[in-house]
Amino acid sequence: MAGSADPMIGIVLDGRYQIVKRAGRGGMATIYEANDLRLARTVAIKVLKDELAADPTFVARMGREARAAAGLTHPGIVSVFDQGEYQDRPFIVMEYVPGGTLRHYITNTAPVGPKRTVSLMIRITEAVAYAHEAGILHRDLKPENVLISDRGQIKVSDFGLAKPVGAQTHTAPGTMMGTISYVAPEIVTDEPYDTRADVYALGIMMFEMLTGEKPHKGENAVAIAYSHVNKDIKPPSAVLPNGSSIIPDYLDALVTTAAARKPEDRPKDAGVLLHHLQLARQALADGVRSDPALAAQMRETTVDGAEDETHDLPDFSKPINVVPEITPTDPLRDTPQMPEPQLPAAPPVTPAPRIPIPQPSASVKAATKRAEKLRKQQKRGSRRVIALVLAMLLIAALAGLGVWYFTMGRFVETPNFIGMTEAQATAEAGKHNITVIFTTEYSEEVPAGQIISTDPPSGDMIQIMGEVQAVVSKGKERYAVPTITGKTLTAAADLLEKAHMQLGTSTEVYHETAPIGEIVTQSVESGKREPPGTVVSVEISKGPAPVEIVSYVGQKYSKAKSYYTKAGLTVQRGEDVYDNSIPEGSVVSQDPVSGQLPKGETISFVVSKGPELREVPNVAGDVESQAIKKMEDAGFKVKVVYKSKFLGIVTNSEPKAGEKAPLGSTITIYVV
Repeated sequence: MAGSADPMIGIVLDGRYQIVKRAGRGGMATIYEANDLRLARTVAIKVLKDELAADPTFVARMGREARAAAGLTHPGIVSVFDQGEYQDRPFIVMEYVPGGTLRHYITNTAPVGPKRTVSLMIRITEAVAYAHEAGILHRDLKPENVLISDRGQIKVSDFGLAKPVGAQTHTAPGTMMGTISYVAPEIVTDEPYDTRADVYALGIMMFEMLTGEKPHKGENAVAIAYSHVNKDIKPPSAVLPNGSSIIPDYLDALVTTAAARKPEDRPKDAGVLLHHLQLARQALADGVRSDPALAAQMRETTVDGAEDETHDLPDFSKPINVVPEITPTDPLRDTPQMPEPQLPAAPPVTPAPRIPIPQPSASVKAATKRAEKLRKQQKRGSRRVIALVLAMLLIAALAGLGVWYFTMGRFVETPNFIGMTEAQATAEAGKHNITVIFTTEYSEEVPAGQIISTDPPSGDMIQIMGEVQAVVSKGKERYAVPTITGKTLTAAADLLEKAHMQLGTSTEVYHETAPIGEIVTQSVESGKREPPGTVVSVEISKGPAPVEIVSYVGQKYSKAKSYYTKAGLTVQRGEDVYDNSIPEGSVVSQDPVSGQLPKGETISFVVSKGPELREVPNVAGDVESQAIKKMEDAGFKVKVVYKSKFLGIVTNSEPKAGEKAPLGSTITIYVV
């Protein structure tokens, strides 16, 4: 897609061609749409890639393409207007053909029906046959190099590998000329090749149109090349389900012959292939389902006899001899015999009286005979003049009739079918003795069922009994959005691609039940019908949200357990401990104390058993110092209360002896 980042946009080449936008990009060159400022027209400009400009092989190839295509003037071949250089990068100025390629058509339509396939192949082969007749091999025929304009015109392009017929036809060691899926076996094995290599590519293209797949496949280029050299292609009818009921035997024969492995088994050039295609078209039009004799004829590699040749239209680039040559010894055929000229009757003569007449002498008799002979010769000469004049008039009339027939007589003006339905167009075509062949494509503007465009366009002249290719609108191109929730990103991308859509941005979100990496929401509702190229963004699960850790130290363990169990964590209780400051049943410690834990992880707690209890020792009767030591040894603190200090003896304690008190708690003793 064109963009402002391309430095070529806006540049004017040779002070004449202003680059508007990038229209395409190939292996060796970039194609731009440009304005011819001098002639106020749109052109296409092929500019050699910058990294290839220093390679003389690619520079020579582009020059060869310009020369080859410039020498070919045919409505089915992209015209070359000009050639030049920009910053040491060669460029070619060509006819601009808005639309797509045969590759797009095959991708969107295949398998193509037999009638449509043959009709398209005839138009492609006419252009190749013209090139062959002009002494040019194309050498890189493939669907990508066949352009189909928005008006349905078919044009062959890219003569970058073109070469004169009869020129040295070996490839350099280690190189492969052409595209591997369509290259002839003799090119793969580096043997001499000729026009039949182009015929092979046309046969492969025809197979692909009829079946929707290429006949030679492999994991890599070497495997495909091996298949070309060692495997015969199957008849197209053997590839399609119920193919024998769709593709006639003579069309199978035509395809397998054109794509035969051995060059000598193929039609000798595109002209012979064109002849076979025209026979197939007529048989299809007549509804012929099977014809072994015609199938045998399709396997012929030449066309014997001028009477067998099929001609659609005369070549108006050459003079047409509409007056047949007539030699003096040629009889004038179909010339009406003129009656002998009648002389006026002699007036009545009154008989003269009989008078003796002297007999003429010998000299007089001879003179009389000569006069009579001369009179007869003059009479015959007069007849010849009249006959010659009439013959000349007839020849002139026939010549005029011939001129009229070859220029206007056998043509009619193409009606305006735009906006008509198929039924309306068929009825209108019948009035003009022409046939309409229908194809369909989507249109954002033209309602479904109405004709978008025709080839030839309305107003152009078409031969009586000829065909008009009409494109019928299928309406707006819309596809159902697939359900991609519950799928992985890879699976979703595949589903969207099949629905002519694309995967947009993906955002990770927490989800309580969806596994990590699974799509949980899509931006466009599934089932909704959307145009091709629609972008569908998604949210994918990164698993459940983690649990925020809060401290339950000093709080009831039961409360902590309930909270974290509901949050999705596994709660583990360690060994309970005595704690003088934490009540029994409350949390002394937890791990972790803060932060986050994924659901399913474990959190541990230590629970208080409360303070440890010890039995209060009996100190009654002990002296004060002994009592204090006993209490302290037992883990208690001591408080002394004197009732008197007379004896210094402990009378009792609080708590009492034998009772239990928390370890470290204070025991009061009473002294008298």
